[in-house]
Amino acid sequence: RVFTGEKDVPPPKVDFDPSYNPFQRKSDTYQKSGTSFSEKDKQTSHWEQLYRDFKSEGKSSIDFSSAEYGQASNVQEDKESFLKEELDLLFDENAQNEALQTLFSTTETLDEIGSNLFQIFGRYIVLVTADALLLIDQHRAQTRVLFEQYSKQLDTGQSFSQTLLFPEALVLDKNRLIEFESIKRDLISLGFQFNKNGEDYLITAIPEHTQGLHPVSIVTDLLDASMESLPNFSNELKDKLALRLAKSTAIPYGQRLSVAEMKNLCQHFFDCAIRNHTPEGKEIILRLSAQEILKRLN
Repeated sequence: RVFTGEKDVPPPKVDFDPSYNPFQRKSDTYQKSGTSFSEKDKQTSHWEQLYRDFKSEGKSSIDFSSAEYGQASNVQEDKESFLKEELDLLFDENAQNEALQTLFSTTETLDEIGSNLFQIFGRYIVLVTADALLLIDQHRAQTRVLFEQYSKQLDTGQSFSQTLLFPEALVLDKNRLIEFESIKRDLISLGFQFNKNGEDYLITAIPEHTQGLHPVSIVTDLLDASMESLPNFSNELKDKLALRLAKSTAIPYGQRLSVAEMKNLCQHFFDCAIRNHTPEGKEIILRLSAQEILKRLN
């Protein structure tokens, strides 16, 4: 329409609810049978009812100290239960052996697990299996491998030697020379070879795994072990010689290993007759089951 000015135009009107509050949440107000009440009033009525219930039972307050003590007691019991299960697993050699017997039994298994090997802290090999983590001390594991290998060589007389390009002169005093002559056959069983050189000897070959070590130092160290042994106890002497040589030639801590080296060490280690301890009784392997890890993280 065209405004002609002949009629008065009323001003526009705005309708609004004066009780409306834009800062009030809808959930704070409830309507029931035409009566409104706030959530705060509803919560207050609940607390009043709870207070009346406690009062009717002769309790005017809650004993929070006893509740907290009960929670602390439950936590302590859970910790003690978990530690007991963990210690039972660590010291139950039968459980450890059963868990380890299924590993590295076939070439296929080795190839499959090879990708789940890695090294940490320069001393532990970590093996991830379907239901556990295995931590293997690399030095102790190879000590066990070499100890059993050298013990077998001492029993059978069959050895593996590496010929030295330049023979090393072994010069000994009278007492050490007498001791050397008494254990010379055992040293040859371990893989050493000697040639007479006047009053002394030349070391012409050394056992495998001893490359990089000084041949004379190895022999004198074995002589020391022999002189510490009781006389007429050949088994004790052989064990000492095997252990001393194994510890001297095992992989040192801090040496980084490739996946192939870790896989090879694990294969030989799991072929050992004893896998849980070194000949000195030190732990070699720790198994953490998936269940233990879940408990620790919960």
